[in-house]
Amino acid sequence: MNSHGGKRHSRAVIDLNAIRHNYALLKQLAGGKRLIAVIKADAYGHGAFQVASALAYADAFAVASVGEAVALREAGIQQKILVLGGFIRFDELKTCIDNKLDSVIHQFDHLQHLTNCNNLDGLQVWVKVDSGMGRLGYQPRR
Repeated sequence: MNSHGGKRHSRAVIDLNAIRHNYALLKQLAGGKRLIAVIKADAYGHGAFQVASALAYADAFAVASVGEAVALREAGIQQKILVLGGFIRFDELKTCIDNKLDSVIHQFDHLQHLTNCNNLDGLQVWVKVDSGMGRLGYQPRR
């Protein structure tokens, strides 16, 4: 509410040209290294498909969940997609394999699912190590 008792009307205007410009600038600063555009949570509420389409030349995308990744695949996004939250259930591991999704692994359940899967062809996993924040990841000593 504003000081006059009325509701505030907020809106976000997303400039896809600015997103493209920022990605290109970061890519240049990275000196030719591959760059992952993080578009989790529907690109932070700005539209994951729209942002991914605007960054059609991006090296890869990262999302939080398998569901977000599958939605991008079904929308025609072909770049590498990394699932930051990993697969929670065995069926999500199979979905990652079937959709050529990379997955972060950060808990022992992930290792158990990998052990129980008889075909991991094409699956790439990224191991998250807890470097001190105490959030997700394997302890370095384990």
